[in-house]
Amino acid sequence: MLRKRGFRESALIREWREIIGPQLARRTAPVSLSRGVLTVRVEPAFATEFQHRSAMVMERIAMTYGSPVVKRIVVKQGPVQGRSRHEPPAPLTATPTDRARRQVAARTATVRHAPLRDALTRLGGAVAGRVREAGKD
Repeated sequence: MLRKRGFRESALIREWREIIGPQLARRTAPVSLSRGVLTVRVEPAFATEFQHRSAMVMERIAMTYGSPVVKRIVVKQGPVQGRSRHEPPAPLTATPTDRARRQVAARTATVRHAPLRDALTRLGGAVAGRVREAGKD
């Protein structure tokens, strides 16, 4: 199957995450490798950034295999199989202080639209919790 898709070396697929790193691997997947052209599926929102990093990706692949296996990278935008389109946000591990909650409530009290006010209050609480977690309270 791998040869049919253009991969002579299945190691590139197996080692993709280790070669390019977890941050890039989460949003990308190798599709084919033929005549030095590596085709990579990339989440649409990440495509431009990946293109900017393509030289670094080629370097890492060359370092892994000891020769310049990839001469060019073609980016195909689309969902990356096996990954959700939107990753859930990191859970908050700290809660805002009572003082922070009061400050947020005071700042959102003038918002007349109740659902918007509630959403802003929750957002402010979440931000206050993250700031507190980082030790900047």
